[in-house]
Amino acid sequence: MNDTIRIVLFTLVGISAVFSVIKEFQKPEKKKFWITFETLILIGVAWMLIGLLM
Repeated sequence: MNDTIRIVLFTLVGISAVFSVIKEFQKPEKKKFWITFETLILIGVAWMLIGLLM
């Protein structure tokens, strides 16, 4: 049960980060820090999900 909650939580955070990066790329004035920060969150979420699923 505990792993299921973690998987769902990390998946939701990852989806949120993807949409945030897409939204930031659509803006005329892109903030490099925000794009980098969200990309690092995405990498971290992917790492955690792979660790939980293996």
